[in-house]
Amino acid sequence: LRGLSEISRLEHGNTELHIDVVDLSTLCKQAVQQVVGVGEDIAPVHENLTVVEVATDPALISRILRNLLSNAAKFTPKDGRIDVTLKPGHEGAIIEITDTGPGIAADEKARIFDEFTQARKRCAGPL
Repeated sequence: LRGLSEISRLEHGNTELHIDVVDLSTLCKQAVQQVVGVGEDIAPVHENLTVVEVATDPALISRILRNLLSNAAKFTPKDGRIDVTLKPGHEGAIIEITDTGPGIAADEKARIFDEFTQARKRCAGPL
């Protein structure tokens, strides 16, 4: 719940960001190590990381990365695959976290960015 309330405060401009210039590849590697270290029975994580420096709040980005990777690890079968890609973007960076898990059911996709929403079911086939 703490994370959800933090996100709500951030969206409404009620929290202070601590901006610093950081190498996102380092944050990605750290997030992968933290998530992989927690679960031994998870799908392998493949990293394709380019060094990209950006001005951001490293604690916030780290938290987001850990959350996305934790979800990927939770829903990807052990014989599946999780990929983390970092590359330069037009005005910053592009981070992609993809996996071979079941995905989100089509009827749930419209709601995934609603505040405090969580998918109730997973898709059985390809998206």
